[in-house]
Amino acid sequence: PISLWFWIDLNEEIDDRPASPLKLTLTSWRWAMTIYCTLGTIASIPFLRCAFVPGAITSGFCQVLREPPLLFKQYFHGGYTPGFLGFIGMVGLFFYVLYLSYFVLFRLGKQGRSAIEP
Repeated sequence: PISLWFWIDLNEEIDDRPASPLKLTLTSWRWAMTIYCTLGTIASIPFLRCAFVPGAITSGFCQVLREPPLLFKQYFHGGYTPGFLGFIGMVGLFFYVLYLSYFVLFRLGKQGRSAIEP
């Protein structure tokens, strides 16, 4: 949530607006996201031992972390082999890098950042 508070263009837009429901909604949303992320970070602290203590991942306490990814795999990727899923991932990565390269090399060079006024 740090980017919500140090996004200069957004901060200027909020400061320039008169008091309105939109300004209140945006500011409330920023605070809500900050509090939500802070509470999520605090809730994750007890599970750090699952990552750093050898063999802790097999304990019942740490199995809670493994259940959501395993259920996702069971629901959406149950009948596919790891090789096929890796191929799909590589195709997606190829198109992502292709578009990112186009944006950085051609589009960004021509028009610059659209948020910055000359």
